[in-house]
Amino acid sequence: MKLLIIEDERELSANIVTYLSSCLHAHIKNLKAKLAEAGVRDCVKNVYGTGYKWVEL
Repeated sequence: MKLLIIEDERELSANIVTYLSSCLHAHIKNLKAKLAEAGVRDCVKNVYGTGYKWVEL
């Protein structure tokens, strides 16, 4: 019974990470679109395995 609870917590934790990752991706996508409308391009880069990085222009 205790093992089942631990598995459920891990599954919940994985779902939360997936949800937060999707939210972050959507916010970065919207930020990039708004910056592009303002004439600023390629200032936020995706760093594989790490996250995002602000690039000075």
